[in-house]
Amino acid sequence: MAEADEIVKAGRARFAAAEVPVAERYLEFLSGTGHPFVRAPFAAPEADEPLSGGDRDALEEGRRALDAGDTVSDCELRDRAC
Repeated sequence: MAEADEIVKAGRARFAAAEVPVAERYLEFLSGTGHPFVRAPFAAPEADEPLSGGDRDALEEGRRALDAGDTVSDCELRDRAC
């Protein structure tokens, strides 16, 4: 659960101040409905292998891209796939 808290705190830092209450309400909605999106990470087995150097590098690359705003929307992703 501590990791989930860290993820929420990191995500919160990316929202504009006016968006935080909306995001919090949405997370409360998801948690209250038992939505599969919310349940899945908590039901997944914990990884039993340490991350490899390549895994850590890939995670860092993804975090840097996210921080730089180098993202793709789900709509764009769908358009690329079709």
